[in-house]
Amino acid sequence: MKTPHPIHEIINILLEMELLPLAKRDKGRAQKGKPNADTSNNTMAAEEMEKAIHPTNRQNSEQ
Repeated sequence: MKTPHPIHEIINILLEMELLPLAKRDKGRAQKGKPNADTSNNTMAAEEMEKAIHPTNRQNSEQ
């Protein structure tokens, strides 16, 4: 098993402390209804944060 990147440990700690407005995507379950306008702008999927931290891991990225 791969050792987690230090930034992932920090993100997980902040998520547990509810200091970081991230929402992990619940895969396999459809979202019902539409998101609350007050909270939808403040949340960011964990996958999107991963792309922001490691942009070279994206497909078709310029290297």
